[in-house]
Amino acid sequence: GFCLKGKESPITRLLRSLEWKKRMLLKFIRNRLEATRQFK
Repeated sequence: GFCLKGKESPITRLLRSLEWKKRMLLKFIRNRLEATRQFK
């Protein structure tokens, strides 16, 4: 895909930040699951 710097619509920027937050959250949850699995 191509990216126009400074010409992004607010919706695109919002979607990208949401996607990033979701990825971070999934990574966090996965790390938590791994930690709890090791404690057992």
